[in-house]
Amino acid sequence: MFDNQMNYLAYSQQWLIDYDLENQDLREKNYYQTIPDLPLQWKEIHQKVLAGNIQSHPEDLFIRANGKHLYLRWAMHPWYNIDNSIGGFIMATQVINELVEAREKALEMIKLKSHFFTAMSHDIRTPMNGVLGMTDLLLKTPLNREQKDFVETLKTSGQNLLSIINDLLDFSKLEAGEMSLNIQVFDIQECLENVIDLLGNQATNKGIELLLLIAKNVPPFILGDRNRVQQVLMNLS
Repeated sequence: MFDNQMNYLAYSQQWLIDYDLENQDLREKNYYQTIPDLPLQWKEIHQKVLAGNIQSHPEDLFIRANGKHLYLRWAMHPWYNIDNSIGGFIMATQVINELVEAREKALEMIKLKSHFFTAMSHDIRTPMNGVLGMTDLLLKTPLNREQKDFVETLKTSGQNLLSIINDLLDFSKLEAGEMSLNIQVFDIQECLENVIDLLGNQATNKGIELLLLIAKNVPPFILGDRNRVQQVLMNLS
């Protein structure tokens, strides 16, 4: 608690600990003299509070003269005399270094996890694309009806697995704030037909018939991210 000349009227033991003022008697001492490395912008904030404005901040950084970083959340509120004039203000501060460090560590872990998923998905997608490529080649060879059904089921299953891998990668990108869109012109009918093909086997097993109907006013080509549109439609199913 300070008067309007920034002299201490009261303080807590925690204040002494936080600002390296232990074993000192601060009563009637000037705030700026006890903490001479106080940032200039804080002094400007003090003047706003002494003018009657309540001030607060959820996270602020005070770099001490000795290089120590002090992360703080603080609030300041003027107090009034009997005649309603401002007598000074009350300041409450809390050191949140541990919270900030924990947050930064969590963000770093998210980034590391994103990089791991990226590397892992690449390692998995490479052989999976090889499998899908071989099924395409196999479908072009002479096969009886039963063999063709088996290969088409294998291809669909591989595409579903590849879609799941891509979903995992996208989730890790969202966590790390690295999601981006690949904008290009694509055939909307072909995109929808691919979704139907991917879901067809599951639908058949559940006794569901899937039909694709496209309204006449839907343009044949649109500008957007084809993969994202396909993912949305898959998730809606």
